[in-house]
Formats: sequence, C-alpha cells, structure tokens
Amino acid sequence: LAWVPAIHGHELALDGTNLRCRKTNGQILKSIPGAVRRSPVGEQFAALQEQLARHEKECRATVESWLLCGIPVPTGLLARVWPDPGWRTRLRHLVVRVDGRTGLLEKVSAEGRV
Repeated sequence: LAWVPAIHGHELALDGTNLRCRKTNGQILKSIPGAVRRSPVGEQFAALQEQLARHEKECRATVESWLLCGIPVPTGLLARVWPDPGWRTRLRHLVVRVDGRTGLLEKVSAEGRV
C-alpha cells in the first residue's frame, strides 16, 4: 500500500477500493477517525473511491451488454483492458470460445492471447 500523510499523525491508503488508515507509528486502525476522513487528503480519497466505484459499475455494465447481445469481443480489446482490475474482475472466469475450443478466461497476454 502507498500510505499518504493525512492529519493528526495518521496516514491513508487505498487497498483495492477500500480506504485504510494507520497511525504514523504503523498501527493500522479498524476505522477511520472522523477528523481524518474530513481532512483534505481524506476528501481526495473519498472522491477517488467514488470514481473507482463508477468505473467498476461501467465495466460491469459494458461486459453485461456484450454478453446479452452476444457480441464477439476481439482479443486485442481484451488485451488492452485486462491490466485494469475493474475490467479483469468482470472478465475473469467468463466462458470463451477461441479457435474452436471452449474454456474459462483466466489470463490475457499483452498480445491478445487468451
């Protein structure tokens, strides 16, 4: 995690989409104090969390539309979005058909190999 100094001897970090807080001595807290949450850094992290949640929702809606419409998805497109956790979470374990073989999507290389 990349810890960012906040206020009152506290630091914040995003763990996936979850906000984490620790004291500068390294002690991780179970909850985020209100003053830390309302600090400028806390508000920036809250905005980032909202943006990440919107992104994941858009990824989910797009993948669902592909499935419902039966649209073939080029492997080049999969290769471009695969590094993004929001896309990868929605795409992993989908049933795919490649070169006449059917299987679960586990990995996509940068070259588009699935």
